[in-house]
Amino acid sequence: MVTNMNDHGRANAKGRPGIPRESYSLPDSDIDHPQGDVIWETDASGFYSFVSHNVEDVFGYTTDEFVGKTHLGDFFPTNKSKEFRSLLSDRFAQREPFVDFVTEVELPDNSKKWLSSTGVPVFDDNGSFAGYHGMHVDVTHRKQKDLSSLKDEERAKRQRAVIAELAIDKAITEGILPEAIEKICKSLSATLSVERASVWVLSDDASELRCLSLYEAGSDRYVSEGVLDTSVFPAYFSAIRGESRIYASNAQSDPRTRELKSCYLAPIGITSMLDAGIFVEGELAGVVSAEHTGKSRRWHTDEEGFVSTLAAVVAQAFTNARRKKAENALRESKNLLQGVFDSIQDGISVLTPDLVIRSVNRSMEKWYSAKMPLVGKKCYEVYQHRDEPCTLCPSLESIEKKTISSHVVPLMDRQKRTGWLELYSYPLLDSSGNVSGVVEFVRDITDRKKAEEALRDSVERLAKTTESAVQALASTTELRDPYTAGHQRRVAELSVAIAKRYNLDEAITSNLRLASLVHDVGKIQVPAEILNRPGKLGNLEMDIIRDHPRAARDLFRNVDFASDIAEIVYQHHERLDGSGYPQGLSGADILLESRILAVADVVEAMSSHRPYRPALGIEVALAEIEENTNKLYDPQVAKVCLKLFREEGFQFSDDHQVIL
Repeated sequence: MVTNMNDHGRANAKGRPGIPRESYSLPDSDIDHPQGDVIWETDASGFYSFVSHNVEDVFGYTTDEFVGKTHLGDFFPTNKSKEFRSLLSDRFAQREPFVDFVTEVELPDNSKKWLSSTGVPVFDDNGSFAGYHGMHVDVTHRKQKDLSSLKDEERAKRQRAVIAELAIDKAITEGILPEAIEKICKSLSATLSVERASVWVLSDDASELRCLSLYEAGSDRYVSEGVLDTSVFPAYFSAIRGESRIYASNAQSDPRTRELKSCYLAPIGITSMLDAGIFVEGELAGVVSAEHTGKSRRWHTDEEGFVSTLAAVVAQAFTNARRKKAENALRESKNLLQGVFDSIQDGISVLTPDLVIRSVNRSMEKWYSAKMPLVGKKCYEVYQHRDEPCTLCPSLESIEKKTISSHVVPLMDRQKRTGWLELYSYPLLDSSGNVSGVVEFVRDITDRKKAEEALRDSVERLAKTTESAVQALASTTELRDPYTAGHQRRVAELSVAIAKRYNLDEAITSNLRLASLVHDVGKIQVPAEILNRPGKLGNLEMDIIRDHPRAARDLFRNVDFASDIAEIVYQHHERLDGSGYPQGLSGADILLESRILAVADVVEAMSSHRPYRPALGIEVALAEIEENTNKLYDPQVAKVCLKLFREEGFQFSDDHQVIL
């Protein structure tokens, strides 16, 4: 109807929009008008001159209360009456139409409705302004719908604002969980106007749901008490897992939540619940809950979505907290490793496969402070002042062979060696087994090398001293027994030759040689007349002779460097079958060195002159060894000795007393 009025007679004789008086007739009182539409007319002063009969049905006023008594701008009480009167005043002055002016009005029964007023000016035959013709329309239903939509939009805007604010909140983005959860609970309570808002977390074994934080709006406080046994509430947890959220207007009777009634809902007075599951990596991790007390509440779709979105925010907070925890653990681990890395006194460099320095510890920075920064440079350029890798480079070997490699290299300053370095290189392998780098440990061993050199010099001096002492003892023995002059030296010569065929350790061979040089030193205690007697000795005299191994051992027992020598000498008259002396040892109980010395002693003694007999010759001596192999003499030692003489042409160097 508004459109018809606006389009009907848009110009009069003076060119103003309006309706000529002759172009319409006043509505008949019997005309039916659409429900809620009231037709009206005013005179030129603005007083009602006509209203349709349905005005009483629509607004509760009679026609008599309108016609001739009330001004258009004053009839309906309204909170915008001044604005409406001002609008009408402007329109009346300009003779202009007004369309769909909406205002809230109060009716006689004190109820309120929303009124839409539309009017167009009316002119008489002379073109003079005669008043307005229009209608009042009840738009309460439309307005309520609009207001509801507006409320929905305002509520949605608040929800979006809260989500946007929480999404960038530092506590949430940085995983500061307690603070984040409290903010989320309070935001949920305020946005949905609920008494209680909480976040619950599921235990690792999914047996319990524990309250992390619950905000109570009435007391403006947080509590974190409450544990629910999941096995006691199967319907609730099944619904949360299956539907991801529960919107229960009547929570105490809803089949998904009523099992909570006696222990949780009723005691607190909770009537409506809106819960959403917190899912992390597809698994239920907890629940966000909005709890309404008082009269049951119907949840809007946007509110359901809001709680679900908050659950996603909580899930992100959980993830951020876990990430933060992992980052902190990683940072602590890195700090620990860096601390260990830097505390190691050896120099450590991490190199790329082409020997570029990736990182170093503090020791390397200290040693090569003049070359800082070290990272990014070739190791051989910085450490060795070279244009190319070292000839013996353990890092290159480690990279090539994928194994640990080590070398001792000179510590260079320009072209001058100032010390020694011990290098250990360990390859770094990626998941495919390819070398991604190498860790090089560097230890300054200059002091150790000096100490080793000093020790070596000391050992050499000690060895010479020992040699001299042994030679002196040997000479002392030979002075008392001129017939056996050179015997010990020749026995030592043969013993060493046998030992070398055995590939014995150098230290063992050296001890054997020294023992051979003094094996008869115990004869010092034997009277000279017994040693040099040409005839056969008696039993008592033989006992004295046979005691010389013990005497030699006693002589060397208290000499630190000669303890091994003493034992070799002590056993050199023992025999394989146990027939020897002084202990009667047999087989493997006899030292190998003593078994070698025994064979060498017999061969040299039988082939040389003795006071009690002439020299018997090498062949007789070798025959003795051969005949008693495996009885008196070690078979392997005997075999080596026989081979030396018969195949390799061994001869004693001082053989003037030896009969070939």
